[in-house]
Amino acid sequence: MTIHTTIRLRVSLLLLVLTLIQPLFPGFHGTIDRARTAAAGTGYIRPEFAVLMGELRPLILAAAARHNRPGLSQMSDTEFAATIALVMYNEHVGWLEDSIPQLRSLTPAYQRAQIGFNLLFGTDLTVWPSNLRPSVAEEIIRTELPVPAPVNMIHAPIRLAGQIDMLQLPGDQQARYRMLTAAVIRPAAAIEYLAANLERGILRAEYEEVAVTWRTLAAWHNQGIVTPAAIAANPAVRHYLQRAEHYLPAARMLVATRERSHTALRSQAMPHPTDRLCPAIHRRLLHAGSRHPYPSGRSSGQERRGVALHADHAAIYRQKVVQ
Repeated sequence: MTIHTTIRLRVSLLLLVLTLIQPLFPGFHGTIDRARTAAAGTGYIRPEFAVLMGELRPLILAAAARHNRPGLSQMSDTEFAATIALVMYNEHVGWLEDSIPQLRSLTPAYQRAQIGFNLLFGTDLTVWPSNLRPSVAEEIIRTELPVPAPVNMIHAPIRLAGQIDMLQLPGDQQARYRMLTAAVIRPAAAIEYLAANLERGILRAEYEEVAVTWRTLAAWHNQGIVTPAAIAANPAVRHYLQRAEHYLPAARMLVATRERSHTALRSQAMPHPTDRLCPAIHRRLLHAGSRHPYPSGRSSGQERRGVALHADHAAIYRQKVVQ
């Protein structure tokens, strides 16, 4: 092992240790937030990651056609695909690399170390290329969607194309996280899980009656929040969105496609029937098909919307897009 490789490994391990000990020192977060604010973002893309994104472009477009809900998001599939690409670009380097560009050469080693930690110990660290936690992947598989208290969790049936089935999950949590880490580090699977998580962001925004934009979905992916008030109160999310904006041109350029190709993708992905139903039929049909009663035992307007929106229509799921 060369001296240069040894130094890279030690710095990567130091960064990993800092990530792990953050929750133990509340005052450390204030320092981190100030440092994040100082790093405004540059839109830097590693050359090898730019090549990977070019290879993933067809998968991004297909995943967007599967997971966008245009009746709820008011976004075209191309706009949704650009949001997927935007998050991928924003996650491939962090605020620390923006602050200290010399660390960019260490980023891949740090990312591999964090993945290795999950695979070895079954921890719940975020893993690349989409920077998703195994616990989030598990929620997607289990069709769970966290919402504000007192409801906390509702049913959100989302179909994952060609991924792990709920029955395949081990009973032991560490074993589950090892399995899910091994799944989501594959680039094609990372795109599918990320698109599914952004679809959950659409559903969460609908539940909280929030308009959907790329900022809404990026904030959901980063911190699990969607409302303007929550975003404004969270320095980490504000900085995340500030950095993400630098990647908008690259994301839009990546997914830019002729309307004919876009229409072909959408025609292969059957829309959710709820996107086309009038509100009265929507409520009646979905309430009749719901697996769960009102979570808190009373039928508030928000709970009715949540239960209705996420009722299980397994027989009419969207079809998998043929690659």
